[in-house]
Amino acid sequence: PYKQFDLSAEEDSLHCIYSNSYDCPREQRRNHAISGPDPYSPWFNLGDDTGMDMVRLDEADWKNIDGIIYKYSFIDNDVVDGIEYTYSIVAYDMGVEPTYVTRYLPLEDGQFKTVIDTNFSNPNEWANPDGYASIENSKGTTILDRNFTIVYPGIQPQNNLNDVKVVPNPYFSRSKFKESEFERRIRFTNLPKKCRINIFTISGELIFQIDHENEFSGNAWWDMRTLNNQEVAPGLYLYHIENQTDSNEKIGKFAVIR
Repeated sequence: PYKQFDLSAEEDSLHCIYSNSYDCPREQRRNHAISGPDPYSPWFNLGDDTGMDMVRLDEADWKNIDGIIYKYSFIDNDVVDGIEYTYSIVAYDMGVEPTYVTRYLPLEDGQFKTVIDTNFSNPNEWANPDGYASIENSKGTTILDRNFTIVYPGIQPQNNLNDVKVVPNPYFSRSKFKESEFERRIRFTNLPKKCRINIFTISGELIFQIDHENEFSGNAWWDMRTLNNQEVAPGLYLYHIENQTDSNEKIGKFAVIR
């Protein structure tokens, strides 16, 4: 997980195993905190006891739920424009711990005494004898879920065609903008809301046309394939952009290098 929001150590220990209430007898509480690597799946981190208060705001402009104002937010500041990013929000739990916990206490003669403690978080002896690892909700793990999203960071539409750029230029096969070995793309950025992009060879042959219309994004991508669905050859290319709002035009060039 890139970022986790967890119960605090106190909230963990007071958690009632039979309900969502924190007002319950000691024998029904978890009685210990849950954090760090999962003992059964150490590659999964159960959290850091950060507490949910870190994502709680007092501002009245956020939705009021049962008298408490919440905003759950995450800002990713380490992104590259035009690269695809996927974000998924899922809920997870600690799983089921063993009913009994074995401890070895050292004695004065160098021997050890075996002590078996009852684990209050598993009084009904679920999943005996060893319990099972943490579990994660499948909600949010596919693009069909609302809390699974794909974004392309970039710029808002611009009116001045002089600001239009081709990224990267020149395009190298080892570029980060190559999404996979089967799909390669370059990006036209700082575009107006509605425009048409024509791409030509240096001899003037039209090889592709892009109709861009997006009031929120000034980006358009070309998969570097021709009108005949052929991969473009290395070389110098010309592009012509027409702003379909005010009829302004721009001509530029870019290179493809293998």
